[in-house]
Amino acid sequence: SMNPAEDPLNDAEILFRQPGPPLFLEHSLQAYDELKASPAAVGSQVTILASGNAEEITPGYDLVYIDPPYINRQERYNRDDYWRRYNFLEGLAQYERWPKLINVNSDIKMMSPPTWFDAWSTRRSFKDRLFSHIDTHRRSIVALSYVTDAEPQELEIKQYFESKFKQLSVHSTEHSHALSKSRKRELLYIGHPR
Repeated sequence: SMNPAEDPLNDAEILFRQPGPPLFLEHSLQAYDELKASPAAVGSQVTILASGNAEEITPGYDLVYIDPPYINRQERYNRDDYWRRYNFLEGLAQYERWPKLINVNSDIKMMSPPTWFDAWSTRRSFKDRLFSHIDTHRRSIVALSYVTDAEPQELEIKQYFESKFKQLSVHSTEHSHALSKSRKRELLYIGHPR
C-alpha cells in the first residue's frame, strides 16, 4: 500500500473534489484508487508508456491491447479522421505543452498529427503495419479491437491470429458509435501465446 504522502495524485484529489455531480477527474481518481487497492496491483509493476507510434513499443509485456483506427474497404470512405476526433486527448496527456503544439492554422485549433500517423490511417499500408505489430508482440496475450466491414476483413484477421497464437477467442457485440445512427459489429480478438 502506498503512503498517502508518496501518492502523486493525492494533491490533485484534494484540489478537485467538489460538491455536485461527479466530474471526469473524480471518476478517474476513483478508478486509480480502485486499481491501487486491487490484489493484482500489490507487488506488481505497472508501466505507463508515453504516447507515440505503436510500432516503437518493444515486446515483453503480459498483455498488449490494440485499438487502431478502422479502415473502410473503400478508400474514399476513409475520411473518418481519427486524429481530428481524438487529438484533444493527446492535448490533455501533454497539458503543459498543449498551447505550443496547437496548429494555429487549423479551423478547430487542433494539434498537427505526428509524422507516423498517416501510415496507420490508409488502406495501402494499414494491414501490413497491423500484422507486423501483432507479430512483434506474439509472445504476449494480444487483444485487438476491430469492427466488421473493415479492412482487413474479419476472416483474414482470424486466420492471422491462428497462425501466430496457440489459442484464439473472438468476441462480438453490436453497437453504434456516439452521434451515429448506424449499427456496427465490434470484434475483440484475444490471442494467447504459444
